[in-house]
Amino acid sequence: MSWIRVALAFIFFIILLFANYQFDTASKTAMGFAKKDVLSFIIKRPGEETIEIKRAGNYWQLVSPVADKADLKTVDQIISTAVDLSVEKDLDIVVPQELGKFGLADPVIIIFRLDNKQERAIRIGGINPAGTERFIQTDASLPNVLLVKKEAADKLVKNFFELRNKNIFNNVNENTVKKLEIRKGDLRIVLEKNIKDNWKLLFPITSDADNDMVNDLAQSLGGVQVAGFIGDGEYDPAKYGLDNPSATIIFTTIGDQVVTAYVGSKTESGARYLALEGAHRVVRTPSFIFTKLPNSIDAIRGLKLADIEAEDVEKITIEHGDKVFVLEANLKGKINSGQDRKWKVISPLQATADNTTVFKLLRELELAKGKRYTDEGEVDYEKLKNKGDILKFIATTGTETKTVELVKIASGDEHKCYSRALDSVSILEIDKKVCKPFYDIGPKHFIDRRFFPITSDGVGAAVVERNGEVFELRVAGNGYRMVKPEERYISDAMYSSFVWTILLLKYTGVVPEADTDRMGFENSTLKMAIYNRRNELVNKVIVGNKITGKEKYYAKSGNDGKIYEIDSKFIEEKIVNILKNSLDL
Repeated sequence: MSWIRVALAFIFFIILLFANYQFDTASKTAMGFAKKDVLSFIIKRPGEETIEIKRAGNYWQLVSPVADKADLKTVDQIISTAVDLSVEKDLDIVVPQELGKFGLADPVIIIFRLDNKQERAIRIGGINPAGTERFIQTDASLPNVLLVKKEAADKLVKNFFELRNKNIFNNVNENTVKKLEIRKGDLRIVLEKNIKDNWKLLFPITSDADNDMVNDLAQSLGGVQVAGFIGDGEYDPAKYGLDNPSATIIFTTIGDQVVTAYVGSKTESGARYLALEGAHRVVRTPSFIFTKLPNSIDAIRGLKLADIEAEDVEKITIEHGDKVFVLEANLKGKINSGQDRKWKVISPLQATADNTTVFKLLRELELAKGKRYTDEGEVDYEKLKNKGDILKFIATTGTETKTVELVKIASGDEHKCYSRALDSVSILEIDKKVCKPFYDIGPKHFIDRRFFPITSDGVGAAVVERNGEVFELRVAGNGYRMVKPEERYISDAMYSSFVWTILLLKYTGVVPEADTDRMGFENSTLKMAIYNRRNELVNKVIVGNKITGKEKYYAKSGNDGKIYEIDSKFIEEKIVNILKNSLDL
């Protein structure tokens, strides 16, 4: 045989193989069209009106039994399922009289109309005895009956309500709404978002609003969906309490689209009727469309004590009576990604500040809220200041200075706390749980009391010696190793737990006189050391005896030689547990 004949035979074999592959692949797909080919489809369900849906640009439109928008997600699911529908088995049934056995005598029929003016129909019947598959027929399979996965076939069998668009408001959410008006009974509230995306009350008063509350309200109301459609074409406002609405909601979006919704009376199930202005259609909605609306102006007013963002503050001045102390950050202006402000106390003493404590104060001040607005004339703020305990926080950013003033007054055995609201006119009463922590702070509260001023990602090694046994953990490439008392790799969690336990150790006080013999440093049972990634010693701490009459231990820092007090819980519980865990894991 010549090489030409061999080559031709090989080519012919490849062609046959490819043809068989194409045939086998095609045979596994029930419908044989692409998603982009579908222009429209109709669904015929036994005993129900025919549903017709057609493409309208990037959307889908219901044509019958009523004209309306279609539910895009449901339509996409039907088409995608039909395109990917795989045949599990061909039953080779050819006798029409037997179709009833398969639920195909009166099936659900879906007809897809394609852009090449062709149609593809699928007839969906009953479920097989095993309950795992459904019987179907397609144009290509006739008269044969096919089996497909039940889960897939069920996605095709949708009713009219499922196919109908149930979104009441389009393009309405917390990001798109710039103005919101609510009328509920005699209450009328108008809110507007400013250029900083903060909500402001415009009516009945001018004030800050609670951003989180208004955004949540806009998101919830904008996302409400139809729970039921009331007879299409029927519009009798009085029948549904819409001639005198229980509430009116007016959204204005960034694109200046105005959407007005009228909330009517309750349904028997407690839901609410609703109609959009100009729509001449009533729908049924969940009850929260009404109950979520505020019942008073104070329910939506901003109760925040401070209009600050913790990350922007560069300087903090705290005035309490005749005491003044100041904290200042090393970095000014906006903080770039990966940078942190380092704080220091600059008055009345010079000291490194604990960054975590300072930021916690700023965050608490940023989030702190009043309990309620006092009624007009209820509180004379200036008189309160004359007899009260005044505390001021002055936060300075790169562009402005903002002051929060608290006034605490005795009321019997209790204390009450007040502050002037951000509008500088109203007075806020503050819950004592919110107020108390601010009064408890002083200059020493912010001093960095850590023995190891380093972040966990900067640690290269941590060493603990207890009762003569040494525990040493080190960074090893991309992982972590225990070097002592045994050699092995350890988990990230174990390493982090070990290191963080040591890094969080802080002293509670400084011992004025160092009598080292009495303090027990010569025969210490506990020593700790931290090294950085360059294997440089950050600090070494030696723990001595327990202090008589206190739940404290003596501790000596290698960095300054001073003697400190530390809590006994760290020595007797935390360090013991972490060493035990490191051996058990």
